[in-house]
Amino acid sequence: MKYLNFIISAALVLGFSTGCEKVPEEILPSETPATPDTTAPTITLLGNSTVLVMQNATYTDAGATASDDTDGVITANIVTTGDTVNTATLGDYVIRYNVSDAASNAATEVTRTVTVVSHLKVFLTTTTVGGNIGGIAAADTLCANDVSNPNDGYTYRALLVDGVDRSALNPTVDWVLQPSFVYKTTGGATFGTTNASAVFTSITNISTNAGEIWWTGVADDSWNPGNTTAPNDGNCNRWTSNSGSDNGWMGKGSGNSLDATFNDGRYACNGSYKLICVQGL
Repeated sequence: MKYLNFIISAALVLGFSTGCEKVPEEILPSETPATPDTTAPTITLLGNSTVLVMQNATYTDAGATASDDTDGVITANIVTTGDTVNTATLGDYVIRYNVSDAASNAATEVTRTVTVVSHLKVFLTTTTVGGNIGGIAAADTLCANDVSNPNDGYTYRALLVDGVDRSALNPTVDWVLQPSFVYKTTGGATFGTTNASAVFTSITNISTNAGEIWWTGVADDSWNPGNTTAPNDGNCNRWTSNSGSDNGWMGKGSGNSLDATFNDGRYACNGSYKLICVQGL
C-alpha cells in the first residue's frame, strides 16, 4: 500500500495524470450581449408643410431628408406616397414620407399638404391706425385680428414696407407677395397679377372710394421703400411714430394705377389709416 501511494505521488510530481485527480473546467472569456437597436429614424421635411400652388403652374416637391442614430443618413430609403399633385385641378393634395432603418424601426410619418388655388386674397382692414403701428410685426398682427379677415385658415400679413424688416425689392426682405400669382379681393374682384419678381406691374385698385386711405411705405412704382436713412420720411420711423412732423407713403382709392394704390403721396404720421393685408402661402 505504501508502495502504491509512492507511485501516485511520484506521478503527480512529474505531471502525469493518474485518472484520479479532478480536471478543472475550461474557462471561456465572458461576452456582453449586443444592445438591440430600438430607436426610430427621423424624417425632416424640406420646405413648408403646407404649400399653395397657382393653378396650371409647375409644382416640384422639395422632398425630405432622413437620418438614423445607427445607420446614419438614410434619405435614399425614404418612400414617398400619397397624392400626385395635379395643378390643373383645384384642391388639396397630401404627400406622405416614410422610412425605416436596418432594424426595421419605422420613423413617424411626415406629410405635406399642397393646395392648388386659382388666386390668393387681399383685403383692406376695417381698423385704422396711426403711424405708430408698432412696427411690421404689429401690422401683421393687426391683419390677423381685423374683422375683415376672412378667417379661412390662412395667414394674412400687411403689404407694408420699412426697408429693414420688410422690403419688396432692393433688397427683398420678408416680402408678402408671391411670384406669378393672381390676387383678388375677398369679394372676388381682381386686384392684380405679380411678375417673376413678386411685385405688381399693373393693378386694379382695391377701393373705388377716394376718401379711403391706407399706409404702404412704398415710395415709387419700382417698389423702393421710403427713405431708409431718414425713416421719419416715408415710413413713420419704421412705423413707430405718430408725430405730425414725420410722414409715411400711402395709397388711396383714387384710380387704377400703381401710384394711386401704393404711393399716392406722403401723409403725416398723426393721421389714422387702413392697411392692405395679403394671404400668405
